[in-house]
Amino acid sequence: MRRCDLKDPKLNQCIRNHGNQAIPILVRGDSSLGISRLSPVITPKARFNGKRFNLTLSDIFFDNFKDMRFNGKRFNLTLSDIFFDNFKDMRIIDTNLDVRRGKYNFSIACSYLTFNSSYILTDSQILTKTLSGNGRFEMKLADNMMRYSGDLIVRKIGSRNYLKSTNTVMKLESKRMQFRFKNVQSTKPGNEDFIAFLQENWKVIHQKINPNITEFLKSRIDSVFAAVEDNVVVEDIFINSHILTKHFM
Repeated sequence: MRRCDLKDPKLNQCIRNHGNQAIPILVRGDSSLGISRLSPVITPKARFNGKRFNLTLSDIFFDNFKDMRFNGKRFNLTLSDIFFDNFKDMRIIDTNLDVRRGKYNFSIACSYLTFNSSYILTDSQILTKTLSGNGRFEMKLADNMMRYSGDLIVRKIGSRNYLKSTNTVMKLESKRMQFRFKNVQSTKPGNEDFIAFLQENWKVIHQKINPNITEFLKSRIDSVFAAVEDNVVVEDIFINSHILTKHFM
């Protein structure tokens, strides 16, 4: 990554441009910096829980999830072999580094966050119909905006100075959510009612899963920042880095 000058009036534009140039490299991973490959991503067991709605993920391989389950009142859905590959499509659209206060925030846009998988739907009651089936499933979050912020401090290790991000926070906003199922069978005609029901209630479903998707994405960004901050001295990130070391050591 090229350095940005902390005295440059266009500092935030520099950070945004260089950050976007780095995304394809970071997605592939960088063993020299201790950055794991972002696609596929392996993460331990996680659970989504809510009143009358439970979603469990285990043995997660973010290109190949296993055993993802949605359970509600007469709604039983199991997803497996989930494919997710959108990290490479993310773009930083806005950055703000407050050098004097040691605070930063940036916004990342991603047109789609798409999950493709196999599904099994069993003994599920939607409206007046009992549904079942198995086949292919797609869930797509559209027009996504991730807003990430945190504080910066400077650590001195030996004679070298390193950055460290603290108090990081992230929010995920999505404009739409779409579902597709193949081969859903019903006790009554009109399976399109099932899809329509999900589409009409997408905000409720999104509200339940949003915290966990957000936490997953945030954990990946946190890990990238930590790897860079642990291995790259501040002088190799910023020109005139003494401005940071003067205020935040």
